[in-house]
Amino acid sequence: MAKENIRSKTARAKLRHQNEPYWDALRRGLHIGYRTSSTGVGTWVGRLYHGKRYHHTTLNDQIEFDEARKLIEKWADNVINGEQERQSDPTKPVTVEDACRAYVIERRATKGDKTAYDASNRFERLVYGKPFGRVKLTALKESDVTTWRNAQLSGAEDKRKAKDSINRNLKSVKAALNATKNPHVRNELKAVEYFANVAQRRQGWLNAEQRNTLLASMSEDLKQFATALFLLGCRPGELAKANVADYSANSGELFLTGKTGPRTIRVSDKAREVLDTLVQDRAPNAPLFLTNSRKRWTVDTWHSRFVTARDKAKMPTATLYFARHSFISEALTQGIPIHDVARYTGTSVKIIERNYGHLTKDGADRINRVAIL
Repeated sequence: MAKENIRSKTARAKLRHQNEPYWDALRRGLHIGYRTSSTGVGTWVGRLYHGKRYHHTTLNDQIEFDEARKLIEKWADNVINGEQERQSDPTKPVTVEDACRAYVIERRATKGDKTAYDASNRFERLVYGKPFGRVKLTALKESDVTTWRNAQLSGAEDKRKAKDSINRNLKSVKAALNATKNPHVRNELKAVEYFANVAQRRQGWLNAEQRNTLLASMSEDLKQFATALFLLGCRPGELAKANVADYSANSGELFLTGKTGPRTIRVSDKAREVLDTLVQDRAPNAPLFLTNSRKRWTVDTWHSRFVTARDKAKMPTATLYFARHSFISEALTQGIPIHDVARYTGTSVKIIERNYGHLTKDGADRINRVAIL
């Protein structure tokens, strides 16, 4: 192993290129290394022997020896402290990624698969396996989170729309990190701000032509499930949890349970045409809706198929939740009292007024016909 001088810039420039870094000991078990490059400036690396195994890190910044040494010593201290924390409490999150994974588990247990999936999907793209995810909670700084936030804006064509999405990502990460109840982490997060003046929340209403185009792009099992969502206005998770016994073909009543609790609704004649065919000669405890592989629908199964369908329909921003948006919007503009819509769809008047007051063409025409002067 080469032991050439790597402490001065002049000496490093004279090093012969090799695949193995040139190492220099900092203390027992800790080394700083310099890996040369055949095409440009080399990189600093760190190696720590701790816990009966080697740990490695790479510094991407073009810095001098003294600064690199400080960063690697700090990294080593964080590794050692993190291992000690794990030994004292194996369930305690040590890194940002640990905190995010623990948060997903907690969301799934307390809020259900939909909430957990949303957070997990964000973390998979932006935290897991990324440098930000490897940051130790004991060393986390406001600048780490702010840099992670700002990096997501790089290359975005529509900055305002991107900021809206980034704010949602930041909200999930803040929730996960605050859930650790680590005073240091919470103090650092206080200074991390959301982007201001972002784009408005996207509207989820689809007109009749768009609805039919989207349905026509779906596989038969997803089309059946989505058609019922358009006709009932319920949340996808509520319908996915329903069993055959939850629907009465005699009365046309369907029992649903979701984040606002249980409710029983009387479905429309159009919806009965769909549901009546699903309960014939089937066990009461069987799922009301099945995939083509005879499994109950879950977020994972409908998400991938829906993405395929929306791409085919050229509706890249659509989600399955648009079925609920469309039902509520149509019900309001076609004259159903807002309190009845709220009870039927398991939400509040306040939420409807804030999120679903979209005008369909029929609603706009109705307003145009109002005689005032």
